[in-house]
Amino acid sequence: MRDNQHTWFIVSGITGILFIIWGSIATEARPLIPGDLWLILPGCMLLLVSIVGILEGLITDIRILKYFNKQTTKEIVPSVAAKDLRMSLDYFMQRILALKMNGKLLFSFHPTTGVILRTEIMNKYICTHCGHLDVTNEFCPVCGTMKTIDNAK
Repeated sequence: MRDNQHTWFIVSGITGILFIIWGSIATEARPLIPGDLWLILPGCMLLLVSIVGILEGLITDIRILKYFNKQTTKEIVPSVAAKDLRMSLDYFMQRILALKMNGKLLFSFHPTTGVILRTEIMNKYICTHCGHLDVTNEFCPVCGTMKTIDNAK
């Protein structure tokens, strides 16, 4: 979900830059380029939204990583962690799964309680669809998708 938002923020930034360029070169001296100087204003707004959106995502990821690094216990309840970070539970779960898929956060879920278990050893294969650790066969045992990422380092 967040990667899709990053794509839209990048598209918004590029569109903003194009509006700024278009507004700055569109003058009465160039009749082939229609436009006005006022195109710079929406361009600046789009660029600002893009920058703020990307920074918000990065700051959120840093907050989550700091929270997990400060924890001394191996078990973390997701609802408590989301409450501590002042986030909704759904958004928190999306962010930690994205961090896990990128290899920045090492954890797994307890299958019956849903508690987050911190792990110190990076497993060799991680499912790209659901983020399940330790995919040893060709297919993920949780979601059934084919194994495609080799995170061995």
